[in-house]
Amino acid sequence: MSSEIQHLPPGVVAYLDALGRKGSDPRALHPDFLAHLEMVEEWLSNLSDYTIDELESDLFANVGAMLEATRATAEEVHWGEQLPLLLRDLYPMFATMDRVNKRREMATYSGQLAINDFILCGAAYLQKRAAWSALERRLDKLDHYVSNLEIGLHELEHRIKPEVAEGVRVALDGMSDVLEALTPEQSDEDLKSALGSLSEAAQIVQMLIDWKQKDQERFRQAHQRFLIPAAGPALESFLEYVDAHPRTAWKTVVEGLASEYLPAMRSEWLAIRKRLFMQPDQRETVWAEIEAAMDELKAALHDLLDPAIGEDEALNAFEEASEHLSEQFKSLRSLTMSYAHLYGSEPGLLLEGIFGALGGTVPVARLLELPAPEAVNAHLRAYALDGNWDHLFRAGFSLLLQFPAPPPDTEEERPTWNCPFCKASNQMGEWSCAGCGAAAPLSASAVVKAT
Repeated sequence: MSSEIQHLPPGVVAYLDALGRKGSDPRALHPDFLAHLEMVEEWLSNLSDYTIDELESDLFANVGAMLEATRATAEEVHWGEQLPLLLRDLYPMFATMDRVNKRREMATYSGQLAINDFILCGAAYLQKRAAWSALERRLDKLDHYVSNLEIGLHELEHRIKPEVAEGVRVALDGMSDVLEALTPEQSDEDLKSALGSLSEAAQIVQMLIDWKQKDQERFRQAHQRFLIPAAGPALESFLEYVDAHPRTAWKTVVEGLASEYLPAMRSEWLAIRKRLFMQPDQRETVWAEIEAAMDELKAALHDLLDPAIGEDEALNAFEEASEHLSEQFKSLRSLTMSYAHLYGSEPGLLLEGIFGALGGTVPVARLLELPAPEAVNAHLRAYALDGNWDHLFRAGFSLLLQFPAPPPDTEEERPTWNCPFCKASNQMGEWSCAGCGAAAPLSASAVVKAT
């Protein structure tokens, strides 16, 4: 989809929609909206203690001015008059914040965000664009990051080459030495040298990070039996594990599946299903079948530790439940409509708006501004009146009926997106990653990063 739509935090959108929807109670959402403005205040305070350049100084000033205008509107303007004023200020405010976040996330000195941010701050300090307190505030965060890297090395060093493990260990020790030695009494040359040493050490540590990512990808590629978002490879791996371990040793692994992978699976499913369009009368049934299969898998996992159930019986039930859920997700593909062909088009922009409304990041007021065929617009107007998601799913389905995908042999090659979890390449418009089943990300993020 196009990136021309500015997405907003769901709590902000909920308040805007309540202001514009007859019968809603915006007063009930007012405290949460003000809490989101406090998050913006925190973001501004945390990030603006150093600036990269004059442009960034201006961007922070703009965010501050729009925040004050937004707060004044929310606290002083009559309810019936707030919406246009909030829309006027909220969109440019969050767009400016996104711009700053993207500038800060550029790997200027390191692909590791904590290190990159620290070195950026150090460079700003040397340029008199930050006080020492800004650098000092980042020391604890960076020290915690280095500690996590040391834990990661300890967990993986038995699987990597000794010389690589030793190189990473030396680099991590060097990072710790640099952090411990930093004081405001250091000369600019000493600080510049320390930041350079930190950057060099980060390049070595990156080998460990890259190896772990590739190892995770190898694991996923080797475990593709179950097409289950977030959990499929781990479920298959467990079946391999039980072949080599007695039932008395299963407890820790089964508890890990139950506490980590099944919740992740449900979370991914909740995200995935907001990007699916199928026959409207089928949707609730399909959803219910998948969720019932998830419950079946959860019960089968629980039974693995029940001594009253035989080992073979419990394992067979677990395997059958995993297979059944996987088949449910496979059949989902045949029921859902493709939308990759809409990339970069006006209907594609509208579909992104529908995705955003389903995800709580696009308010009704913005959605109704997008050009839409009358049949689609009728569903959007109905959603504007009562907020029922069913209208959005019907709008998306109607849109894809009017702009169907061309036959596979004539469809032009489309851009791709890389999965943020397993890094697999996917065609733009696919609703989930072919590598790990993770939900495709929205084309823009509106999460306030209060780091």
